[in-house]
Amino acid sequence: MVLTGFFFSILIMLSISFCACSSSTENKNSIKKSVGEPIDPALVKSLFNAKCGICHGEDGKMNYAGAKDLTLSILTKAEILAQIKYGKGSMPPQNGVLDDEQIDALADYTLALPK
Repeated sequence: MVLTGFFFSILIMLSISFCACSSSTENKNSIKKSVGEPIDPALVKSLFNAKCGICHGEDGKMNYAGAKDLTLSILTKAEILAQIKYGKGSMPPQNGVLDDEQIDALADYTLALPK
């Protein structure tokens, strides 16, 4: 009985991981309403919740699967950009999944999380 629950938990975690780490080339995570418009903060928040919130939580404080509390981070923007682009540990790389503008917006969002 305990093993069944354990395997069921693993199956759920794997399903969530595969959905969250989709490498579709189609960009469904646009952060602008249209070309030439400024970045919409609500869309960046939505992108953060979809791509990062799974492990870091919507407030950046959740520590799931080894994710760090982003509100305690002392990383520079360049270091955050590198981690988003190339991943680290169990964090999947987003280079090629998200465009540079989206990655930059996520880095700014992360830096703006309440400390």
